Amino acid sequence: MNKKLAIFFLSTGAIGSNVLAADDDIYKLDDVIITSTGLKQATSKSARPVTVLSGDQLRTKIGQTIGDTLQNEPGITSQSFGPGVGTPVIRGQSGPRVRVMQNSLGNNDVSSLSPDHANGVNPIIAERIEVLRGPSTLLYGNGAIGGIVNVIDNRIPEQVPDKLLGGALEQRYDSASTLTSSALKLDGGKELFAFHLDGFYNDQGNVHIGVQQIDEFAARATDPTLEGTPVLDNPDGVINNSNARSRGGSAGASVVGDVGLVGAAINTLDNNYGIPPNGTGSPPVRIQMNQTKYDFKGQLNKPFALAEALRIKFGYTDYKHVELDDGTPATTFLNKSYESRLELEHQPIGIVKGTLGFQSVNSQFSALGAETIVPKSGVCAANGKELVRKKLITVSPMCRSAVQYRLCGILPNSISLVWR
Repeated sequence: MNKKLAIFFLSTGAIGSNVLAADDDIYKLDDVIITSTGLKQATSKSARPVTVLSGDQLRTKIGQTIGDTLQNEPGITSQSFGPGVGTPVIRGQSGPRVRVMQNSLGNNDVSSLSPDHANGVNPIIAERIEVLRGPSTLLYGNGAIGGIVNVIDNRIPEQVPDKLLGGALEQRYDSASTLTSSALKLDGGKELFAFHLDGFYNDQGNVHIGVQQIDEFAARATDPTLEGTPVLDNPDGVINNSNARSRGGSAGASVVGDVGLVGAAINTLDNNYGIPPNGTGSPPVRIQMNQTKYDFKGQLNKPFALAEALRIKFGYTDYKHVELDDGTPATTFLNKSYESRLELEHQPIGIVKGTLGFQSVNSQFSALGAETIVPKSGVCAANGKELVRKKLITVSPMCRSAVQYRLCGILPNSISLVWR
């Protein structure tokens, strides 16, 4: 009897909802376009597992790190060694299994080597953040089995602004860590020329909390090295050595026309942050990071028959960070990398629309000092791929579905279904 009553109430509730919905005005929301998948597509028409943050939603959720910004999204958490370090964890995967990118090019820092290494990207300058999971990540190599985090900004403008000069100023404050964050963006241009300038400055003190710094019971249960320390240095109400200071900026320009665009940009980042101590009384550890990136982007619209667009991207990253033990340099990490992407998007051929791509990465990494944990190494990798989308099934307009078939490379493939 209870089951019948439950079904009856659910049925009447559904009918009532439909009647009320018919009387309400219908508002059509603007589509959010996904660019990281190779084929620009609205989220409402994609069956790929994609998370997109932009506009007011992004400004509301922005944190000091990429991990803090995304930690409340489904399937994503932040792996943190203090507020200065927050790397994203996607479906339990982190490190080299999650690749953080800027404008579809790898950030190429050393955050994948250790969880206390911060990413070389600050989310406050982002205009959109896209998170890819599943087979779409193969477009950016075969190592990111957890996912791709693509931070997109307007560093190299793709359109000429309507105004000769426009911009935005943002100021943030966090009482828990006395964080003050300032950011400035300027965009402008005229006729075929467009430019972009941005800069930010973050300064925060030690984080204040309502409990002791270390959960001593949990720490001793998981860290056997603490057996030789009968009494931990465990202050109450504050996390020591959690203060951080960072600054950075970008400058870019491009020439945009009906034929296509060509542009370049430079980006710098300086970040000094502390690693909270483990309570054994060891000297405080801080990391001083310096990174400079040079980017180039070009695009030709309809360069030849059956071609929709030909895009090329090139980036050079000069990365360095020094680990300081009680103010004394202990280990220095250096990484110089070149990364390039070439994509050819072809026009629809029947029910097939796709993008041919080629990617190459060349990097030289070294760790110098008495406590080096990895040897000097060089990486040279290249791969090609083809992303194909086919619309195989169409039902009635009232109950419409589409099956998308994606072919990445030769062997990996997937089939996904979206109902609209």
